[in-house]
Amino acid sequence: MDKLILNVDHLTAYYDDLIALKDISITVKEGEIVAVIGANGSGKTTLLRSIIGLHTQKDGSITFNNELIKDLPSYKIVSMGIAYVMSEQALFPELTVEQNLRVGVITINKKEEIKKAFENVYSLFPILYQRKNQIAQSLSGGEQKMLAIAKALMMNPSLLLLDEPSLGLAPVIVSKVMEKLLEINKEGVALLLVDQNVQQALRISKHAYVLENGKIVKHGESSSLINDPLVKKAYLGR
Repeated sequence: MDKLILNVDHLTAYYDDLIALKDISITVKEGEIVAVIGANGSGKTTLLRSIIGLHTQKDGSITFNNELIKDLPSYKIVSMGIAYVMSEQALFPELTVEQNLRVGVITINKKEEIKKAFENVYSLFPILYQRKNQIAQSLSGGEQKMLAIAKALMMNPSLLLLDEPSLGLAPVIVSKVMEKLLEINKEGVALLLVDQNVQQALRISKHAYVLENGKIVKHGESSSLINDPLVKKAYLGR
């Protein structure tokens, strides 16, 4: 039986008097890809920010590897093995590719671990090795997205949270990014993927949750949801 690493149990998140998420329960198993789909404003980003500790107005329970993390600060959650790739590029535009990656291991003191981290991300993203001395803002949109993902991977997480990794990218680049996510997953990293590109998100994930107005309205195997009439009508344009 696959080990459960993330358990979000009856999470309610709010902004003062506004409820953004209501009674949300999701799980992610070790090495699994789970997608959360929904329209703009459905609460997807709030869900990820709640898990990583950036959104603090919340009730319920969030555990990672059986440890309660709901009230921990973000830096402690990251140190436990969760990394977060935001929808906006969390890069230092004036720094080089390699300098941006080095920021990802700023808390690691062992040279061997840092060297291994660079080897891993350059192996996964050869284009970043070719561009390692270029400043980040000179990269294409797809390369910047890959750099943001690589920067998160420098801490060797066991769970990667991804907020709209396909946002603003051309379809051919989206496909390349999704293939990279599959490669990351094959290395044993579990993914919790939030994306408006429903077709791609359901294609690469095993399980999925449909979020509407802060509530889960459907969940199940991604292969069944991609053929669900309501999902097709609402999100796939069919």
